[in-house]
Amino acid sequence: MITDEKTEKKFRFAGEGARRSEQAFKGKSAGYFKDAFKRFGKNKGALVALVVIGIQLLFALLAPLFSSYTVDFRDPYYLKITPSLSFNREHGIPFWNGEITTEGGRAKFDLYDGIAREQALAGGKTKPRAPLKSYSASKDGKSYSMKLDGYYEVGYIYKDLTQEEYDALKAYQNKTGIQIVYPLQNNYQAVNANQWYVLSGEHQEIAEKLHKDKARYAGANKAEAVRDGEGNIRPDYKLHFSQNAFGYDSLKLDFSSTPFPEGQPMYAAPVKTAESSEKSYKLQKDGEGRLYYWYNDETGYAYRDEEYNWQKAEEGVSFSDVPGYYVYAFENQSGYRVRVCYYEYFKFLHGEYPSFLFGTNQYGQDIFTCLAVGARLSFLLAIGVSFVNLLIGAAYGAVAGYYGGKTDIVLQRIAEIISAVPFIVVATLFQLHIGNSAGPVVTLLFAFVLTGWIPTATRVRMQFYRYKNREYVLAARSLGARDKRIIVKHIFPSAIGGIITGAALSVPSVIFSESMLSYLGIVNFETSRFTSIGGMLAQGQSLIASSPHVIFFPALFIALLLIGFNLIGNGLRDAFNPALRGVEE
Repeated sequence: MITDEKTEKKFRFAGEGARRSEQAFKGKSAGYFKDAFKRFGKNKGALVALVVIGIQLLFALLAPLFSSYTVDFRDPYYLKITPSLSFNREHGIPFWNGEITTEGGRAKFDLYDGIAREQALAGGKTKPRAPLKSYSASKDGKSYSMKLDGYYEVGYIYKDLTQEEYDALKAYQNKTGIQIVYPLQNNYQAVNANQWYVLSGEHQEIAEKLHKDKARYAGANKAEAVRDGEGNIRPDYKLHFSQNAFGYDSLKLDFSSTPFPEGQPMYAAPVKTAESSEKSYKLQKDGEGRLYYWYNDETGYAYRDEEYNWQKAEEGVSFSDVPGYYVYAFENQSGYRVRVCYYEYFKFLHGEYPSFLFGTNQYGQDIFTCLAVGARLSFLLAIGVSFVNLLIGAAYGAVAGYYGGKTDIVLQRIAEIISAVPFIVVATLFQLHIGNSAGPVVTLLFAFVLTGWIPTATRVRMQFYRYKNREYVLAARSLGARDKRIIVKHIFPSAIGGIITGAALSVPSVIFSESMLSYLGIVNFETSRFTSIGGMLAQGQSLIASSPHVIFFPALFIALLLIGFNLIGNGLRDAFNPALRGVEE
């Protein structure tokens, strides 16, 4: 025993290995998993990746719960809307505000300018929804560069409503004081819903003709608006002698400050009847004593108004003497045709104004919700497949590696035959034969499990060959331990590091394979209530130049996901490496 301090210093170990050996005698040995997690915690890249994966997992689990939309949601008018935050749009922040830039001629400028001018006539609590935020004209005034609010750009649309829907919409307007229904144009069958004005040149005449034929006028988008000397857009609304024609008793536009007030005499062109030679027509009585008159419209119906001055009508009033009021609805086969401000109508339908944090795709789906649902599917599928493959592969590899010999040869040949079939062929065959009945999720699960366990089995087999002849295993066998106990208690703990690392690395592999199959169209989630990241990437491929946000968010998400899982796998590999095992000081 060395007692002299100077002599003891001569026998001190030098170097890092000596320090660890000395600590091994002085300290307490750390547990295997505790030591592994301690080393994993020192890997900054793995920790950052773990945080990122955790955020993505929370996004996948919680985002659909708080989103106002579902995967089934599709809006035909808000297609490829750019990402926006409601706060940024409301406060004019020039970032993430749904703004789009476009160019066009005078006709396109009149279209967007007209939306704002018409909405300025709305009363009550209506807030003008002007799509045109700013613009600049060329030197010759023939072309314009315009910045638009993508949510207001839709403007107005035509809607066919049933009686119940029509009454509900009027009641909503009366309750909220928000104008949704706007007057119908004379040529609404032919022109765009945003063209409430008289068209320039020959366009007006063509629109009138096509309106009678119930045909859409494709060239109307090239027509400019007719304006008066002061620049006011001249309206082209349908007229009726009743102020509440077709039961419309709700909010109306205020034209008192314009040169186009209501109540002016209206004129109806001659209709093809036995009395077509006359230039004006008197109100008449039908067989039941009800008053009516003929009106030149596409329906040919006789319209009645119980609130009209009947005494004057019976004396004979020509159309030219009847004051006309703008029409806000019109009867058709389904009920009523109306023209609505779509931004306000969206709130009427869904209870809130449209807002798409990540924008929408070409089908009008909310990308934020679709990405969360697709990520949830990817996580559940990848984790579930990895767990099942871990169980199957661990059991298969353990038997092959522990017993060896003929057992190993037979099992390896079976694995080689299965692995020789390309995964994409397996997935395609499953999709063709059971895809329609089982659905895409079950189809993918079968395809992944059929071949996915082979890498895990190979890895476990190699680990068992490595450890099954170690001294502690031989000692356990000499003491009478059964094969099951030796496999579970003695060999698996030594091989667990490689197994866990392999399982972690298989998660991004499953996600990548699922995305690839969806991207190639082999598995289609459009027929189900699900969506996938791969499907979203495929949808956005053709829109990279025009609408890059459609592919940007799913591409960024899956890139972070794959990089993160690979960093975590590398961290686990180092953490469970027995050669790096330390001690607890």
